[in-house]
Amino acid sequence: MLQSFNSYEKYIQPAKEGDTDAQYYLGRMYHKGKDVIKNDEMAFLWFERAAEQGHAPSQFNLGLMYDKGESTPVNYKQAYYWYKKAAEQGNPNAQHNLGSKYIFGLGVEKDYKKAKFWYEKARDNSDKYVTKKAIENIEKYKLSEY
Repeated sequence: MLQSFNSYEKYIQPAKEGDTDAQYYLGRMYHKGKDVIKNDEMAFLWFERAAEQGHAPSQFNLGLMYDKGESTPVNYKQAYYWYKKAAEQGNPNAQHNLGSKYIFGLGVEKDYKKAKFWYEKARDNSDKYVTKKAIENIEKYKLSEY
């Protein structure tokens, strides 16, 4: 049941017609419970539709859902897959999370050189918070040696 029709009505038709930005916004609305009742299954569906069309923010969010097991079983390989798609398009949050996948070997074989590469990309492409986290992880895991 909808709490507010304004945002939902703005995005639903374009989303159904394949607009990736509208699909992403619907995914966020359902994931956060903003203007609609929170529904992770619907969030997953809309993120997936946009992600499959190459929408980097949706790819990142779909990766997060696989990573955390939201509306789907935890699947680190799928999380890695979607993070990598988004990271290759310059999404700094996905770049950071991809670095973490390589550090811990979750969904991919451990590789400190690749971890460093993705953390540096995140550091160089992001806001203060992600930049700070990337620098902290480079130092914490002694990646400057690689």
